[in-house]
Amino acid sequence: MLISLVTAVVVALGAGDAGVTKPALVLADRSPLTVAGRGFESGERIVVKVAGDGMERRRTIVADRLGRFTARWAGAVLPECRPYTVSATGARGSRAMLRRVQIPPACGIAPQP
Repeated sequence: MLISLVTAVVVALGAGDAGVTKPALVLADRSPLTVAGRGFESGERIVVKVAGDGMERRRTIVADRLGRFTARWAGAVLPECRPYTVSATGARGSRAMLRRVQIPPACGIAPQP
């Protein structure tokens, strides 16, 4: 059984404390393209990049006081059945990445026995 593999790679530089929340990303919506993040530094300036299906988008945003953000790209659509990469890099060293590297069988690729 082939399962869609969505790998989240999260790296928090300098976050050695057990109580520190590591930065994380989620693809909140494909249309319009919307990415949400959490675990960044309060007020941190973050560059968010999305790439997939020949499309690349970039936006600079500032995290709220709780270290969260939402980035939207009006008119941009990320196809459902294609691989993609989302990354967020903060000016204070916070980093997070979200990748979809395999296409699920429901998108037309038959599993091999």
